[in-house]
Parts: sequence; structure tokens; C-alpha cells
Amino acid sequence: MGRQYVFEDVLTFTGYGRGRSSAVMHFSGSTGAEYNMFLTDTEDLIKAKDIIDGRVKAHWTFCKRGSNYGIRLADIELGK
Repeated sequence: MGRQYVFEDVLTFTGYGRGRSSAVMHFSGSTGAEYNMFLTDTEDLIKAKDIIDGRVKAHWTFCKRGSNYGIRLADIELGK
């Protein structure tokens, strides 16, 4: 398997809801892209980053849980 895709962006929290079988937080990127984050991944985000006015700048990567895809914080893996 190849290297995980990592991108840097300022994401804005837009709400929360349910995925196919999981609870997720919704974010919008600076380019208008929409992302979901599993609630299990929000702990790292809350502990590691400042969220100001619903916005957070970080390095992100994608993850899969069951048949669902989402994003997670990649800064910890990158040592940031």
C-alpha cells in the first residue's frame, strides 16, 4: 500500500450528523470541499489544536472505518 495522502488546510466546522453507521462532525475546507470526521478522531483534534471561531488549521489525512471514509488529524504523525 502506498503512502497516505496528507494535505494542509483550514477547515471550518459546519455541523454534525450520522453517517451510514457512525456519528460524524462535518467540516468545510478552504476550497469548498466537504469532509466528515468520525467522533472517535475528534479527541486528537481537541487535545492538539486550537479551534478558533470554528476553524482549525492543520495537516489532515483520510481514514476508513468499516465501509465509511473520513478525515483525521495527521499533525501528530508528522510530529507537528
